[in-house]
Formats: sequence, structure tokens, C-alpha cells
Amino acid sequence: MHAGTQSHEHPEDVLEHTSQGLSAVITTVLDDDEVAQPATLADVREAVLAEVRTVTILSMADS
Repeated sequence: MHAGTQSHEHPEDVLEHTSQGLSAVITTVLDDDEVAQPATLADVREAVLAEVRTVTILSMADS
């Protein structure tokens, strides 16, 4: 893609080029009625960080 050119890919196209885990997070964010649509990369990032914090906190509690 050239500088200044926007991608007009559909979410399904993006999902084909990401890992299964990231695709699942993106799909969850896109399907979440509480997330303003269209969802942004920031929305996906927040979802990933929320999961990381949850796993980290649970792991620390098990120690």
C-alpha cells in the first residue's frame, strides 16, 4: 500500500491475515454491542490488555 492510501478491506479480509487468537479478539470486539462501531484498533488493544491484566492478576494470586 502506498503512503496516504487507505485500506478498504472488510473485517473478514483482515481476519484472514491475523493469528487465530487475534482474529478471535477482533471478532469479539466487533460483535460487542457495548463497543462503539465501527470498532477501532484502540478498542481491540483495550480488549487484549484487559485479558492480559486478568491473566497476570490471576497468575499472581495463584503464587
